[in-house]
Amino acid sequence: MRYLILCASDRSKHKVALSILKFFLKEHKHEKENIFVCVVDRNEEICNFLKRNKIKFIKKNIKNFLQNMQSDSYDWLLNVWSPLIHKSKILKKIKRNLNLHPSYLPFAKGKDPYVWSVEKQFPIGVTIHEMNSKIDYGKVFVQKKINMKFPYTGGDVFDNTLKECIELFKKNWKKILQNKIKKIKLKKIRTKTYKRKDLIHNNLLDLDDKKNLKINKFIYKVLSQDFKFNKIQLKINNNIYDASLKLKRTKKKDWKK
Repeated sequence: MRYLILCASDRSKHKVALSILKFFLKEHKHEKENIFVCVVDRNEEICNFLKRNKIKFIKKNIKNFLQNMQSDSYDWLLNVWSPLIHKSKILKKIKRNLNLHPSYLPFAKGKDPYVWSVEKQFPIGVTIHEMNSKIDYGKVFVQKKINMKFPYTGGDVFDNTLKECIELFKKNWKKILQNKIKKIKLKKIRTKTYKRKDLIHNNLLDLDDKKNLKINKFIYKVLSQDFKFNKIQLKINNNIYDASLKLKRTKKKDWKK
């Protein structure tokens, strides 16, 4: 078997790509010469790990490499934490493939699923699926729902889903490899495929804009009753919660960085 692995770093303590690479190398220690890795973001920690273990890899001109790759050069393409979107032309060159996605597909397809899982109150979970011409729409190898107790934040979902991506891969990779898992089609539900521009547009809540007057008033109301001995209370799904806000002055994000 010949394996092509695409990966990049993340901002979590779990280090999804590096954790899976360590696991994968342990499972395939006698196939080192058949493993090739593309480090999409040139992460030094990942590159140094690959160097120490004498695994072939590239960190530049990855799109050109994929475009010029010969058909049947690899048996497997594993997208274990890469932001690249693969077109059918590339996917057809490799016999089998999989992708890790930190949401319970078909909900929160595309970028930043942790954000939309909270804002839209989607089911929370992780999915290992086959890639096809549509983003996060291929057949599912395995997925897992994560039950999180409200209230939770996008950061909480980010942390939990990345941890579960690693565990789900470790538990199921051998069965996927041996074709012991029957792939299933995603449920046909009309859900949006999110792009990074959706997050950028959604990130700044302009309370100086008159259309956000109700939100403006709500925030001042929460701030007005924020004492050590008294918090504003919210009723959500018949449960009562104390609420507070922490505001820290900063600059508008530069998303080009």
